[in-house]
Amino acid sequence: GSGSLSVIGAFSRTYQLNLLTASSSSISSTAAISATGVTLSSGSVSIGSTLAAGSGALTITADEIDFNGGANSVTGSGAVVLQAATSTLTMVLNGTTSTSGLDLTSTDILAMRAGFSLMTIGATGSSGLLVMYGGTFNDALTLRTLNYVVITGDVTTGGALTLSTVVLLATDSSFNSSSTNSNITLGGAVSGGKALTVNAGSGTVTFGSTVGAATALTSLSVTGSAITLRSVTTSGAQSYTGAVTLGANTTLSGSSVSFSSTLAAGAFTFTSTTSAAQVYTGAVTLGSTGTLTASAVTFSSTLAATGALTVTTTGAQAYSGAATFGSTGTLTASVVTFSSTLATTGALTVTTTGAQVYSGAVTLGAAGTFSGSSVTFSSTLAAGANALAITADEITFNGGAGSVSGTSTLSLRPLTGTLAVVLGGAEGTAALDLTTADIAALADGFSLISIGADSFSGAITVNTVSFNDPLTLSTTGGITLAGNVTTTGAQTYSGAVTLSTASTLTSNNGALSFSSTINGAQALTIAAGSGAVTFGGIVGGTTALSSVTVTAAGITLRSVVTSGAQSYTGAITLGAAT
Repeated sequence: GSGSLSVIGAFSRTYQLNLLTASSSSISSTAAISATGVTLSSGSVSIGSTLAAGSGALTITADEIDFNGGANSVTGSGAVVLQAATSTLTMVLNGTTSTSGLDLTSTDILAMRAGFSLMTIGATGSSGLLVMYGGTFNDALTLRTLNYVVITGDVTTGGALTLSTVVLLATDSSFNSSSTNSNITLGGAVSGGKALTVNAGSGTVTFGSTVGAATALTSLSVTGSAITLRSVTTSGAQSYTGAVTLGANTTLSGSSVSFSSTLAAGAFTFTSTTSAAQVYTGAVTLGSTGTLTASAVTFSSTLAATGALTVTTTGAQAYSGAATFGSTGTLTASVVTFSSTLATTGALTVTTTGAQVYSGAVTLGAAGTFSGSSVTFSSTLAAGANALAITADEITFNGGAGSVSGTSTLSLRPLTGTLAVVLGGAEGTAALDLTTADIAALADGFSLISIGADSFSGAITVNTVSFNDPLTLSTTGGITLAGNVTTTGAQTYSGAVTLSTASTLTSNNGALSFSSTINGAQALTIAAGSGAVTFGGIVGGTTALSSVTVTAAGITLRSVVTSGAQSYTGAITLGAAT
């Protein structure tokens, strides 16, 4: 009732429900209490000796609870609940006894002998603040309040740890259940400008809400066999040791982020922004959009991105395992390296200030655009029916003859708009060298191979080369023919042409056209078969050719100057006064 209850002699209750229930304004005991299940409800409860609850539940509801029987004096194997009688009262754990709230001091906590199935502190409907000054708890621990839980220091448990509400870090703190590999669950938001370490050993770690959203943590380190993650904001590093699964659309923001195991985003979006590096050691699976921004990004295992993926770094990007892009991929970096295969479904755009290296087979399911100081494909490059554009000051195809395939257009041009281009020459010059081996790598099937561009002003030099597809050369810097050119399809020369040696152009019944002038004291032979030949400018107007021989179904002619013979086989149409 409303009076006080004092137990002086030993008290034991073991029959019927095996339960001791006491309710009073104050309960005080200096003697041992033993019952299979104990429920005490009072303004204050003081236990001066041992309290044995057996296999039943131990529930104490009071605004002051003191265990003065010494270490391990409170025993049981059931669940224990310690809660304030006044729902708004502040609870202080492991602190001093001088506060106006319910104080569970280190003495009280040490009195709880290991063996309880669960210790719950706080009531379901409590709205009082819960302050924890660290501490070691021998069993599983659950903290309950509708208010904040303020953590100061390190919390260690001998079982699962569950915090069901908002957590505020007052100092650098840790949650540790690794001694029993038990689960840790943080159900509410975690905030505070301090470092947090969470270690569940081989247990699981679950974040039920955001971390650092209100006030960024300085750092976060999480260890568990499985980690369920939501958005995290830190001013410093984040590290996750264990398989990570996203529990919602997730944004990570910090100085650096590292994952030592797998990352599975499911259907949730994933955004990670750091000033330093991001490291993904295990397999990464992104089921929705992924946006990564960092100084550098490393994927040490496979990457499967179902949604659009954007990776932007000031430094390098390294993809060590097989990479699959199920939607668009946009990669921007200083250097990009793919050590294994790359397969895309959506459009792929890779832009670097430095090198790009693709060691494994590349398969494009949509348009592919590659731009960098150098681009190297060491295996096959299959563009399918998609446009392929490579812009680089050095382009190398090391996959062997016919290793680069497609049925749409292929565009090759230097990154530097004034850089010279040499076809069929030696590797290693200052120019963009497309060697005989590079050209042989281009399989029959492209609708057009375009080298240079109308905006390109570097000189193009063409040695003896053979293309399996139609060819267009474009530049305002001049085209020098230094050998024979053979194509299976049309040849188009957009820019002034100079002959440095006798040259034969063979298009195997494809059209052949010149948009500008042709000069040089050399012989020019054109064999277009059933294709047409069009001269868009004067031939030999500055330097007369030695001879001109043209065979085509139709020839559109302008003025031609030679020092030797001219021969035209095919119907001739004048394109201007000639």
